[in-house]
Amino acid sequence: RWYPRGAPFPSPARKIRNHARVAGDLLARSRAASAQLGSVWCEGLVILPYPGATLHDPDGRDEVSTYHLDDLVPYLKRHRPPSLGRLPGGGDISALREDIARVFQAETRPPSGPRRFGHYEVVETLYEASPADLADQDGDPARRVSVYRVRLADQPRSGTRILQAHAVDPLLPEGERSTAYARIGNPVQALSKLPPSPFIVPCETSFPLDEGDGYAVVLKDVHADALRVRLDARGQDTLGADARRRVVDGVLGGLAVAHAHRVVHRYLSPDTVLIGRNGTAMLTGFDYAHPGPPRPRDESRGMEAYTYQSPAYLAPECHEQPGVFSPATDLYAAGVLFHELYTGEEPAIGAGGAPLDSLDEVDRMDPELK
Repeated sequence: RWYPRGAPFPSPARKIRNHARVAGDLLARSRAASAQLGSVWCEGLVILPYPGATLHDPDGRDEVSTYHLDDLVPYLKRHRPPSLGRLPGGGDISALREDIARVFQAETRPPSGPRRFGHYEVVETLYEASPADLADQDGDPARRVSVYRVRLADQPRSGTRILQAHAVDPLLPEGERSTAYARIGNPVQALSKLPPSPFIVPCETSFPLDEGDGYAVVLKDVHADALRVRLDARGQDTLGADARRRVVDGVLGGLAVAHAHRVVHRYLSPDTVLIGRNGTAMLTGFDYAHPGPPRPRDESRGMEAYTYQSPAYLAPECHEQPGVFSPATDLYAAGVLFHELYTGEEPAIGAGGAPLDSLDEVDRMDPELK
């Protein structure tokens, strides 16, 4: 593990030196086209990247192969390995890169078996965050969440779960990293307060990822589609009158349970309502929820809910006081969702987020719907 701002950790110098020796042996024994590979010099080097980093080396064995980042370029300029004169061109191995890569690729083996997260192994990848989304710390946090269908590795017949892997930059300062973990734990805190309900997808557990670069939240796999998927399939898989009524019943039933335990959802939309195989509607997506007790401002997700929610789903008071939500604003969002459920369109809003009083003022609605 890597502890950039924590307790001292063992020096990897010995392991790096061994890797260099093995790499040199592979090149020397290779049957690659170039006979010069056996003359390539391999040497281990450890870099201390942070100012003030120190090396604890009582025996003096690792100091010769350990340098601070600021000293790296000067060291590489003056360092001359013993075999420098044995290669044509004064030691430039640029022309040998493809041969070297082939030698190492022939010896490496990709990880075998399914991917693991703690005790869970991946059965299916539902969504994987792209490197660009992971690097964008100012973008929508939901895009930095990878979603997998998983099962317990030692109980493969115990059924599947849904695992959300929330990415956290491991190089964040300690305080910011702790805050990020607290914010990710939001759905766990919210759902842990709620009794079992057929209208809410339950959370089973949560845990930090092994490499310290994120946090996993495990939800029950209800084998359902997002309402958004059903709405987008309009014409091919139209929701009938009874199916729509069951959506209304499920949404209001889930909100009633949440509000009775002082949990405000804050992010209701067709993306956070699931439709089960039996037609039951269930609430999920409690990532931005208010779990009840007041929280420190830096751990609250109210402003994120305001920023990334569709403006039409935000009650007028949310526009007046961004980041402020209540059970009443959840019910407003439910009304918007039902409007979209029955019309296929979000209600048009005017200045300040208030719905327009007359359809004559609406520009983007299908004339037939008017």
